[in-house]
Amino acid sequence: MTFEQAIETLFRAAHGSFVDERKRLAVELRTAGDKAGAAKLNKMTRPPASAWAVNQLWWRSRAEFQALLDAAKRVREGAMDALPQHKAAVSALSKLAAEYLKEIGNVAGDATLRRVETSLAAIAAGGGFDPELPGALTEDREPSGFLSLGIATGGAATCSVSASCRARADERGCGKRVPRRAEGEGCRGRSRSQAGRD
Repeated sequence: MTFEQAIETLFRAAHGSFVDERKRLAVELRTAGDKAGAAKLNKMTRPPASAWAVNQLWWRSRAEFQALLDAAKRVREGAMDALPQHKAAVSALSKLAAEYLKEIGNVAGDATLRRVETSLAAIAAGGGFDPELPGALTEDREPSGFLSLGIATGGAATCSVSASCRARADERGCGKRVPRRAEGEGCRGRSRSQAGRD
């Protein structure tokens, strides 16, 4: 077994089986002589259910996931007519994620699906899973690059296009939590759900 095969097996496994699978696969890697890979695998933490669902989308719904990445690439290149396709792709993937979560007994609520959609938007914005391996998220992602484009992804709304948002995207982390006292200074297009968490 290679490290890449171990990663796929681990992150495709049922959410509740993660820890046991990690131990088993680490033993297999060590037995195969890949001590470094075994050590790296042992350090991986079990993802929350929302990130687990995003991983399942990569492994089990690759065509739909690729449609999102393709639409995102077009938007990054300036094709604003691809925004509806991007939004539709996130919506379709969110519905699939809800089905995968039901399979493990997790009836996905709005908060979980918002985290799924936010992670999808972040992966789309970056063009992939980097710095993690594809389909191997261990935590939810926060979008950055797409915020300045004003993309809304279902429940995961992003910042609207504004000079202040673009100018401060790198400095402040557009779309991340900011204190209420700074609301008038930062990104004004944050979602209601983000504002409610301040």
